[in-house]
Amino acid sequence: TGNNSGNGEEPGNPDFPIVEVTEKLYTFVLEDNFPSFGDYDMNDIVVSLDKQTKYINKDNNVESVILDFELKAVGAVKRLGFGFQLDEVSKSNIKDVAIDGGAIYGTDLSISSNLENNQNKPVIILFDDAHKLLRDDNKSEITNTYLSVSKKETKTISVTVDFNTPVSADAINLNTINLFGLIFDSAERKEIHVPGYATTSLFTSKMPNKGSYMWALKVPFDFKYPCETISIHEAYPDFNTWVESDKTEATDWYNNPVSDKIFK
Repeated sequence: TGNNSGNGEEPGNPDFPIVEVTEKLYTFVLEDNFPSFGDYDMNDIVVSLDKQTKYINKDNNVESVILDFELKAVGAVKRLGFGFQLDEVSKSNIKDVAIDGGAIYGTDLSISSNLENNQNKPVIILFDDAHKLLRDDNKSEITNTYLSVSKKETKTISVTVDFNTPVSADAINLNTINLFGLIFDSAERKEIHVPGYATTSLFTSKMPNKGSYMWALKVPFDFKYPCETISIHEAYPDFNTWVESDKTEATDWYNNPVSDKIFK
Protein backbone atom coordinates (compact mmCIF):
# COMPACT_ATOMS: atom_id res chain seq x y z
CA THR A 1 0.00 0.00 0.00
CA GLY A 2 1.03 3.61 -0.36
CA ASN A 3 2.67 3.02 -3.75
CA ASN A 4 1.82 5.99 -5.99
CA SER A 5 4.39 5.39 -8.70
CA GLY A 6 1.78 4.59 -11.38
CA ASN A 7 2.44 4.93 -15.08
CA GLY A 8 1.75 8.66 -15.39
CA GLU A 9 3.74 10.77 -17.81
CA GLU A 10 6.64 12.80 -16.53
CA PRO A 11 5.84 16.53 -16.37
CA GLY A 12 7.47 18.36 -19.26
CA ASN A 13 8.54 21.91 -19.87
CA PRO A 14 5.69 24.25 -20.80
CA ASP A 15 5.37 25.50 -24.34
CA PHE A 16 5.99 29.22 -24.75
CA PRO A 17 4.45 31.63 -25.13
CA ILE A 18 1.95 30.82 -22.43
CA VAL A 19 -1.51 32.20 -23.17
CA GLU A 20 -3.17 33.97 -20.23
CA VAL A 21 -6.82 34.91 -20.69
CA THR A 22 -8.85 37.15 -18.37
CA GLU A 23 -12.54 37.67 -19.16
CA LYS A 24 -15.35 40.01 -18.11
CA LEU A 25 -13.17 42.84 -16.94
CA TYR A 26 -14.91 46.22 -16.79
CA THR A 27 -17.18 48.71 -18.50
CA PHE A 28 -16.17 52.24 -19.52
CA VAL A 29 -18.96 54.84 -19.40
CA LEU A 30 -18.86 58.50 -20.35
CA GLU A 31 -20.80 61.74 -19.89
CA ASP A 32 -20.09 64.00 -22.88
CA ASN A 33 -21.23 67.33 -21.40
CA PHE A 34 -17.99 68.07 -19.54
CA PRO A 35 -17.44 70.57 -17.94
CA SER A 36 -21.23 70.78 -17.44
CA PHE A 37 -23.10 68.01 -15.70
CA GLY A 38 -25.87 67.87 -18.28
CA ASP A 39 -28.19 64.97 -17.47
CA TYR A 40 -25.20 63.10 -15.97
CA ASP A 41 -26.61 59.76 -17.09
CA MET A 42 -23.12 58.43 -17.86
CA ASN A 43 -24.23 56.55 -20.96
CA ASP A 44 -23.06 58.74 -23.82
CA ILE A 45 -20.54 56.05 -24.66
CA VAL A 46 -20.72 52.58 -23.14
CA VAL A 47 -17.82 50.26 -24.00
CA SER A 48 -16.98 47.05 -22.18
CA LEU A 49 -13.58 45.38 -22.08
CA ASP A 50 -14.70 41.77 -22.38
CA LYS A 51 -11.40 39.93 -22.57
CA GLN A 52 -7.65 40.40 -22.29
CA THR A 53 -5.32 37.78 -23.79
CA LYS A 54 -1.60 37.95 -23.02
CA TYR A 55 1.17 35.93 -24.68
CA ILE A 56 3.86 35.45 -22.04
CA ASN A 57 7.43 34.27 -22.68
CA LYS A 58 9.73 32.13 -20.50
CA ASP A 59 10.91 35.26 -18.65
CA ASN A 60 7.32 36.05 -17.66
CA ASN A 61 7.22 39.07 -19.96
CA VAL A 62 4.44 39.91 -22.41
CA GLU A 63 5.18 39.47 -26.11
CA SER A 64 1.76 40.62 -27.27
CA VAL A 65 -1.68 41.39 -25.94
CA ILE A 66 -5.18 41.17 -27.41
CA LEU A 67 -7.95 43.39 -26.01
CA ASP A 68 -11.55 42.55 -26.95
CA PHE A 69 -13.98 45.46 -26.59
CA GLU A 70 -17.72 45.81 -27.19
CA LEU A 71 -19.45 49.08 -28.07
CA LYS A 72 -22.86 48.80 -26.41
CA ALA A 73 -24.52 52.20 -26.45
CA VAL A 74 -24.31 55.83 -27.58
CA GLY A 75 -26.57 57.97 -25.40
CA ALA A 76 -25.74 61.16 -27.28
CA VAL A 77 -26.15 62.91 -30.62
CA LYS A 78 -22.65 64.39 -30.77
CA ARG A 79 -19.92 62.68 -32.72
CA LEU A 80 -17.93 60.68 -30.17
CA GLY A 81 -14.80 58.55 -30.41
CA PHE A 82 -12.98 56.13 -28.16
CA GLY A 83 -9.42 54.94 -27.69
CA PHE A 84 -6.73 54.15 -25.19
CA GLN A 85 -3.16 55.01 -24.32
CA LEU A 86 -0.61 52.49 -23.04
CA ASP A 87 0.80 54.54 -20.20
CA GLU A 88 3.79 52.32 -19.34
CA VAL A 89 4.92 51.23 -22.82
CA SER A 90 7.34 53.11 -25.05
CA LYS A 91 5.95 54.07 -28.44
CA SER A 92 9.17 52.86 -30.07
CA ASN A 93 8.56 49.40 -28.61
CA ILE A 94 5.34 48.89 -30.57
CA LYS A 95 6.00 46.39 -33.34
CA ASP A 96 2.52 46.14 -34.77
CA VAL A 97 -1.09 47.10 -34.00
CA ALA A 98 -4.02 45.32 -35.65
CA ILE A 99 -7.64 46.43 -35.16
CA ASP A 100 -10.55 44.22 -36.17
CA GLY A 101 -13.98 45.84 -36.07
CA GLY A 102 -13.03 49.46 -35.41
CA ALA A 103 -13.31 52.29 -37.91
CA ILE A 104 -11.91 55.76 -38.56
CA TYR A 105 -14.34 57.76 -40.69
CA GLY A 106 -13.10 61.34 -40.57
CA THR A 107 -9.89 63.23 -41.30
CA ASP A 108 -9.56 64.91 -37.90
CA LEU A 109 -7.02 62.36 -36.67
CA SER A 110 -3.55 61.57 -37.98
CA ILE A 111 -2.98 57.83 -37.73
CA SER A 112 -0.27 55.59 -39.15
CA SER A 113 -0.19 51.81 -38.73
CA ASN A 114 -3.09 52.14 -36.25
CA LEU A 115 -1.08 54.40 -33.91
CA GLU A 116 -1.96 58.07 -33.53
CA ASN A 117 0.83 60.29 -34.83
CA ASN A 118 2.56 63.03 -32.81
CA GLN A 119 1.85 61.33 -29.50
CA ASN A 120 4.54 60.79 -26.86
CA LYS A 121 3.06 57.44 -25.84
CA PRO A 122 1.26 54.74 -27.84
CA VAL A 123 -2.31 55.92 -28.48
CA ILE A 124 -4.74 53.67 -30.32
CA ILE A 125 -8.08 55.08 -31.52
CA LEU A 126 -10.68 52.36 -32.03
CA PHE A 127 -13.31 54.56 -33.63
CA ASP A 128 -14.01 58.25 -34.21
CA ASP A 129 -17.77 58.08 -34.71
CA ALA A 130 -19.69 55.78 -32.40
CA HIS A 131 -23.00 56.30 -34.23
CA LYS A 132 -21.63 55.19 -37.59
CA LEU A 133 -20.05 52.13 -36.03
CA LEU A 134 -23.09 51.08 -34.00
CA ARG A 135 -25.86 51.92 -36.46
CA ASP A 136 -26.51 50.79 -40.02
CA ASP A 137 -28.58 53.81 -41.06
CA ASN A 138 -25.91 56.53 -40.73
CA LYS A 139 -28.08 58.48 -38.26
CA SER A 140 -26.64 60.32 -35.25
CA GLU A 141 -29.40 59.13 -32.98
CA ILE A 142 -29.32 58.06 -29.36
CA THR A 143 -28.87 54.29 -29.42
CA ASN A 144 -29.43 51.56 -26.81
CA THR A 145 -30.29 53.83 -23.90
CA TYR A 146 -34.10 54.19 -24.32
CA LEU A 147 -36.07 51.17 -23.10
CA SER A 148 -38.93 52.06 -25.46
CA VAL A 149 -36.77 51.94 -28.62
CA SER A 150 -35.67 48.69 -30.23
CA LYS A 151 -32.06 47.79 -29.55
CA LYS A 152 -29.27 47.85 -32.10
CA GLU A 153 -26.80 45.00 -32.19
CA THR A 154 -23.61 45.78 -30.28
CA LYS A 155 -20.27 45.93 -32.09
CA THR A 156 -17.14 44.03 -31.11
CA ILE A 157 -13.65 45.42 -31.63
CA SER A 158 -10.47 43.40 -31.16
CA VAL A 159 -7.07 45.09 -30.82
CA THR A 160 -3.81 43.14 -31.04
CA VAL A 161 -0.58 44.84 -29.95
CA ASP A 162 2.79 43.18 -30.60
CA PHE A 163 5.95 44.45 -28.90
CA ASN A 164 9.48 44.60 -30.31
CA THR A 165 10.87 43.73 -26.89
CA PRO A 166 8.57 41.88 -24.47
CA VAL A 167 7.29 44.13 -21.68
CA SER A 168 6.79 43.36 -18.01
CA ALA A 169 3.35 42.28 -16.83
CA ASP A 170 3.19 45.49 -14.77
CA ALA A 171 3.57 47.59 -17.93
CA ILE A 172 0.55 46.05 -19.62
CA ASN A 173 -1.95 45.36 -16.86
CA LEU A 174 -5.52 46.61 -16.55
CA ASN A 175 -4.40 49.69 -14.60
CA THR A 176 -2.02 50.91 -17.31
CA ILE A 177 -4.56 50.78 -20.14
CA ASN A 178 -5.76 54.39 -20.15
CA LEU A 179 -9.23 54.44 -21.75
CA PHE A 180 -10.70 57.75 -22.93
CA GLY A 181 -13.45 59.28 -25.01
CA LEU A 182 -13.05 61.89 -27.74
CA ILE A 183 -15.65 64.62 -28.29
CA PHE A 184 -15.73 66.23 -31.73
CA ASP A 185 -17.85 69.32 -31.03
CA SER A 186 -15.24 72.06 -31.44
CA ALA A 187 -11.84 72.77 -32.96
CA GLU A 188 -10.23 71.82 -29.65
CA ARG A 189 -9.24 68.27 -28.92
CA LYS A 190 -11.47 67.11 -26.10
CA GLU A 191 -10.58 63.96 -24.19
CA ILE A 192 -12.39 62.57 -21.17
CA HIS A 193 -10.41 60.13 -19.06
CA VAL A 194 -11.18 58.18 -15.92
CA PRO A 195 -10.02 60.13 -12.82
CA GLY A 196 -6.38 59.46 -12.01
CA TYR A 197 -5.35 58.96 -15.63
CA ALA A 198 -3.41 61.56 -17.60
CA THR A 199 -4.53 63.01 -20.92
CA THR A 200 -2.52 62.36 -24.06
CA SER A 201 0.12 64.77 -25.32
CA LEU A 202 -2.27 66.10 -28.01
CA PHE A 203 -4.85 67.22 -25.45
CA THR A 204 -5.62 70.93 -25.87
CA SER A 205 -8.85 71.71 -24.02
CA LYS A 206 -8.71 73.76 -20.84
CA MET A 207 -11.11 71.75 -18.73
CA PRO A 208 -11.79 72.94 -15.20
CA ASN A 209 -11.44 70.80 -12.11
CA LYS A 210 -14.80 69.74 -10.70
CA GLY A 211 -13.56 68.33 -7.44
CA SER A 212 -14.38 64.70 -6.75
CA TYR A 213 -16.80 64.30 -9.64
CA MET A 214 -15.91 62.63 -12.89
CA TRP A 215 -17.14 62.42 -16.45
CA ALA A 216 -15.80 58.95 -17.19
CA LEU A 217 -15.92 55.81 -15.08
CA LYS A 218 -14.41 52.34 -15.27
CA VAL A 219 -16.91 50.07 -13.51
CA PRO A 220 -16.60 46.33 -12.87
CA PHE A 221 -18.17 44.19 -15.60
CA ASP A 222 -21.17 43.96 -16.49
CA PHE A 223 -22.33 47.43 -15.45
CA LYS A 224 -26.02 48.22 -15.94
CA TYR A 225 -25.82 51.81 -17.13
CA PRO A 226 -28.60 54.34 -16.48
CA CYS A 227 -31.42 54.83 -18.98
CA GLU A 228 -31.46 57.97 -21.09
CA THR A 229 -31.81 61.23 -19.06
CA ILE A 230 -31.71 59.31 -15.75
CA SER A 231 -28.89 60.70 -13.63
CA ILE A 232 -26.48 58.14 -12.26
CA HIS A 233 -27.45 59.53 -8.83
CA GLU A 234 -31.03 58.40 -9.44
CA ALA A 235 -30.10 55.05 -10.93
CA TYR A 236 -27.51 54.32 -8.22
CA PRO A 237 -28.43 56.04 -4.94
CA ASP A 238 -25.13 55.04 -3.30
CA PHE A 239 -23.05 56.71 -6.00
CA ASN A 240 -23.11 60.10 -4.29
CA THR A 241 -21.88 58.60 -1.02
CA TRP A 242 -19.03 56.92 -2.85
CA VAL A 243 -17.96 60.14 -4.57
CA GLU A 244 -18.27 62.45 -1.57
CA SER A 245 -16.42 60.03 0.72
CA ASP A 246 -13.49 60.15 -1.72
CA LYS A 247 -14.34 56.58 -2.76
CA THR A 248 -13.95 55.12 0.74
CA GLU A 249 -17.63 54.39 1.46
CA ALA A 250 -20.29 52.54 -0.56
CA THR A 251 -17.53 51.00 -2.65
CA ASP A 252 -20.00 48.52 -4.14
CA TRP A 253 -22.44 51.24 -5.21
CA TYR A 254 -22.66 49.73 -8.70
CA ASN A 255 -24.27 46.58 -7.28
CA ASN A 256 -27.32 48.45 -5.98
CA PRO A 257 -29.28 50.02 -8.86
CA VAL A 258 -32.90 51.14 -8.95
CA SER A 259 -34.30 48.48 -11.24
CA ASP A 260 -36.55 50.64 -13.44
CA LYS A 261 -33.86 53.28 -13.99
CA ILE A 262 -31.19 51.10 -15.63
CA PHE A 263 -31.00 49.86 -19.20
CA LYS A 264 -31.48 46.12 -19.62
